[in-house]
Amino acid sequence: MRLALFDLDGTLVDRTSAFADAIADLCHDHAYGPEIERWLLTELADHAERSDFARLRAAFGLGESADHLWRVYVDRMATAVTCRPEVLDGLARLRERGWSVGVATNGSSDIQRAKIRATGLADLVDGIAASGDIAVRKPDPRLFELAAARCGTQIGAGDWMTGDNPETDVRGGHRAGLRTIWVTGRPWPEGLTVPHHRVADVPRAVDHLLATPRRRGCFGSPSPRGGAPARRLRRAARGGCSPRRRPPFTPAPPRRPPHHQDRHVCPVPHRRKADVAGSLPRAFAVSVLTASLALTAALPASAEDDDALPAVLPRVETPALYDDEAGGNSDADDPAIWRNAADPDASLVVATAKEGGLRVYDLGARLVQSLAAPAGPGPGDAPGRYNNVDVVRGLKLSTGRADLAVTTDRGNDRLRIYRIDPASPGRPLSDVTDPAAAPVFSADQAEINEQRTAYGLATWTDRASGRTYALVSRRERTTVALLELTPAAGGRIGYRKVRTLDLPSSFRLPNGTSWSPCAEPGELPQVEGMVVDPANGTLYAGQEDVGIWRMPAALDGTPRLVDTVREYGVPGTYDEATEECVSGADPGYGGTRITADVEGLTLVAEADGDGYLLASSQGDDTFAAYDREHGDDNEYEGGFRVAATAAGPDGSEECDGAAALDAPLGRRFPGGLLVVQDGHDDAGRAGDRTATNFKFVDLREVLTALDD
Repeated sequence: MRLALFDLDGTLVDRTSAFADAIADLCHDHAYGPEIERWLLTELADHAERSDFARLRAAFGLGESADHLWRVYVDRMATAVTCRPEVLDGLARLRERGWSVGVATNGSSDIQRAKIRATGLADLVDGIAASGDIAVRKPDPRLFELAAARCGTQIGAGDWMTGDNPETDVRGGHRAGLRTIWVTGRPWPEGLTVPHHRVADVPRAVDHLLATPRRRGCFGSPSPRGGAPARRLRRAARGGCSPRRRPPFTPAPPRRPPHHQDRHVCPVPHRRKADVAGSLPRAFAVSVLTASLALTAALPASAEDDDALPAVLPRVETPALYDDEAGGNSDADDPAIWRNAADPDASLVVATAKEGGLRVYDLGARLVQSLAAPAGPGPGDAPGRYNNVDVVRGLKLSTGRADLAVTTDRGNDRLRIYRIDPASPGRPLSDVTDPAAAPVFSADQAEINEQRTAYGLATWTDRASGRTYALVSRRERTTVALLELTPAAGGRIGYRKVRTLDLPSSFRLPNGTSWSPCAEPGELPQVEGMVVDPANGTLYAGQEDVGIWRMPAALDGTPRLVDTVREYGVPGTYDEATEECVSGADPGYGGTRITADVEGLTLVAEADGDGYLLASSQGDDTFAAYDREHGDDNEYEGGFRVAATAAGPDGSEECDGAAALDAPLGRRFPGGLLVVQDGHDDAGRAGDRTATNFKFVDLREVLTALDD
């Protein structure tokens, strides 16, 4: 039986309106003036205890006993409190579907239970734990554990806490090992772990709970982190299960709230009697209005709750690059991760900067080495421009085996190959490109200058033959080429073209019409982001305005679309005057997960064959994750954003390139690393310069976000 715990005040019931009514009634019954009423409204605003009325009695010399005033207040609150019928119906639906429903609330036992009885909630909950029961308040995990025990169970995988308070309900729920739903309304504190889901009210929370599959490991046992992806359940049903390698659950590090959260929708209808409204002092009413406006302004603009994706935060970021003359026309584009097997702390990130060449960073995102792109061969010829990069392990050269960084030089239509030498920490990369290496696609320099040249890149070592290849796409064309890396004299490396494959540029839609993505005349829908699964030799290629293709890395089979962008099938007309495409009506044939351009494909390859294909959905600043396994048909598994931290790195926008490595990388990233490009780094916002850089994200945070 699954457990759903709920907060009481502000979540299941409307304490705000009931509180104002109860204080007004109490003061009216005892003929207390505005001064006492203001004191009560201020001192009891967050919660009320019996001892508060002892303080009231002492402050104003009242004749009534504190116990009498407390009992009156409890009775008035029970009379005034309300619970929406939709909330009651939602809890009933949960119980009908086999859920155990409990309440975990801060507050005195007598008043909280009086509210529960008065609203009809008592018939719909299996257990209640109030902080007054054991003198422990949320966010202490013991209160959640008591609530579970009173429901006849204990907290386990697939159990949830829903509440409106970020600190006591969300943070407390995380500490107790529960997944959390935040009922939006309060300002979100900086530096607090984000909830697993956000909703406007309890009925939507119930809908989410009922739609969430039970997360268990094999044979129904809890998974190590309190939940396993749905695909693991499917695998168990097929007769096998190998649990994902994950560390025990720990709350994520402090972070900002998500950029998209709903403005507050009061969980219960506002209720106010005319005589109560008249009894409130004008100054208090104005202060309440001011506070309400401030609360609304504090909440960020929102997308739909159900569409919100979890946010992960970068740990560090590289120095900004500037795409102008002063910055050397440097523009961050694509990263690759090289793991130093002998000393993982000394691992490196190699990244392209287009005309700025290559940058090499350590795991603290500090610059280790900068390598310039070569100039064009003659005056007026296109300069070197490094576009994408990948790492090759242990290639056999004439001088012995070596690890390599391979990059596409889009300006010169060639591959550039660099040896990685861990014995030279200050200058780890050295150029070992064979000077005789020919252009990849162009026949001569004039054709190179047209810049329909080597663009995207993925490397691959065929396990059967031991040969190493580079798959290279062509700018503004649909062509992908398979190049074999070939050792040359003196430890140099060249390449030879094996074959090419052309992806479609025109597509037949379900209505019988033909569609091509809108582009400048003469341009075809190009491929850039690519990655090869080394376990089975599968190439995944992102055709930017079309979608993600799957095909044999040997380019000897039929490509298949794994997913399409949302804009797939939308007609467009190129406007010469504005140099923009004008879109027509959307016929509804596109996908729902990625927005053009699809970029930055990378693989989270786990040792057991499980993992994810990650894709940058550049058009909406998100990342989509697909199942790595062919048996699950690369189905969509979720998504995430790389969001800004409170006082450190900003997030990632319009991400071009990404690289993931699911392996220990020393003390900084013991659970692996995700590096993503940021197309709009904050460093450029203060002036007119365009700044880009790379963000380093703990891969464990990404996997936690996807597993949840």
